[in-house]
Amino acid sequence: MRKIVLWVLMLGGLAWAQPLPRTGDAFQTVHFDLDQDGRKETLTLAAYNVISESDSYFGRLKVADASGRFLWTAPRVQSAAENFAFGSWPFGWSNIEWLGDIDHDKKFELLSPEPVSDLRPITYRRYRWQNNAFVPLPPKMLLEIPLGSGHFRWSSVVEWDGVTPIAWVAKLSESPSVVAEVVSVRSGDKILGGRAKMKMGRDGLHVASWLAPLALPSQP
Repeated sequence: MRKIVLWVLMLGGLAWAQPLPRTGDAFQTVHFDLDQDGRKETLTLAAYNVISESDSYFGRLKVADASGRFLWTAPRVQSAAENFAFGSWPFGWSNIEWLGDIDHDKKFELLSPEPVSDLRPITYRRYRWQNNAFVPLPPKMLLEIPLGSGHFRWSSVVEWDGVTPIAWVAKLSESPSVVAEVVSVRSGDKILGGRAKMKMGRDGLHVASWLAPLALPSQP
C-alpha cells in the first residue's frame, strides 16, 4: 500500500478521478496539425460504455479536419487491454498523453499509457498517423538504460519484480519542450520521483536538464 500511495503523490494525485461523462460527451480534446497544411485537426475522445456504479467509461478517438468533417474514427472496443482503449476505470486510466514526432522520423505519433493502479513501469500504447488514420505500433516502455545514464530508451514491455533497481518515464507533457515525470526505484523501499526536460531521439529520450531532481516524495 505504501508504494501505491507514494506513486500517486509523485504524479500529483489520481489524474483519472474526474466527473463521470455522459455517453457521447467529449471528455478530452486536442488540436494538432496532423497533415502540416497550416490548419489544425481536432482529436476528441467521446465517452461510451459509461457505468456509474464503477465510475468507468471508454473513449472513442475521433479525428476531424478544420471544417469539422470527420477524417477517421477508431473502432469501439470492449476491453481496457485492447488497442484504442481510452477511458477511465477503477484500476487506471488511458488518455491522449502526447502527440507529435517523438522519435524524429518525420511522422506523428500518439502516445497513451495503459491503465495502471500501482507502482510499475508505464507501458505506452503507440499509434502513428498515416494515410488519414492512426495505425497501432507495438507497445513499449521508456526505461532508463543503463540505470543512471539519463537515457530513457524505447524498450520492450517487461514484467518488473517490484524490487530490481529500475527507472522509467511515468508521464509526458510538452510545454513548450518535452517534459517527463520520472520514477526511479533504487531498492524495494527507496522510490524516487523527479521531473526533467528531455531531448528527443530515434531510440528514446535523454535528460537535457532536471527541473526537479530525483528525490523522495514529500510526506503528507
